[in-house]
Amino acid sequence: MLRFRERIKEEKQWELQTLVAERQRMAEEIERLEQEWIRMGDAIAARGGKPGGVAKINGVKMRVFEVRDPDGHALWFGQSYGEPDQPQQGLLETVMPCMPVSDVAAAARHYSEVFAFTVNHQQDDLAVMDRDRVRLLLVKRTSRSGVGSAYVYVQDADRLYAELLANGAKIERPPVSHPWGLRDFRVYDLEENEIEFGQPFE
Repeated sequence: MLRFRERIKEEKQWELQTLVAERQRMAEEIERLEQEWIRMGDAIAARGGKPGGVAKINGVKMRVFEVRDPDGHALWFGQSYGEPDQPQQGLLETVMPCMPVSDVAAAARHYSEVFAFTVNHQQDDLAVMDRDRVRLLLVKRTSRSGVGSAYVYVQDADRLYAELLANGAKIERPPVSHPWGLRDFRVYDLEENEIEFGQPFE
């Protein structure tokens, strides 16, 4: 019985040591990532950009900072903190377009019913919309907002065109094949933000 208790005690001590080591590893990884973010911000500033401070946005589970171009358009650089970090070759992974809208709830309904996106998260001034591997943000329009736009690569432009046409989407024209190897078409949301869907071909 004594040996059993000693064994349990040893196992608990080992679990505690493992937990402490894991927390230390996580703290070191967070410090490393923060230093990378600082270096990235410094590099942008050195090229004339004006990066903002790093902020943690719970709604989209991302740690982000913002850079504005000379015309006031915002570009956000973000890192997920809701998923485990994966080894990377570089710092950039993917892009999340931002569409300014006057009525977030109405825009979210439109993107759901017409463009077949699903709502990942929604609040008064923000909606996170997902479809397949694409995610975009609907954000409350401000005095600095312009018109949002995005180019989305797709598997089958003609099939998507037929789907969105049947859903009542505002479409500029049917898909057109270009000499540079893309077949695409453009749609507009309720506030004239535009999304272009393109299919690569050879």
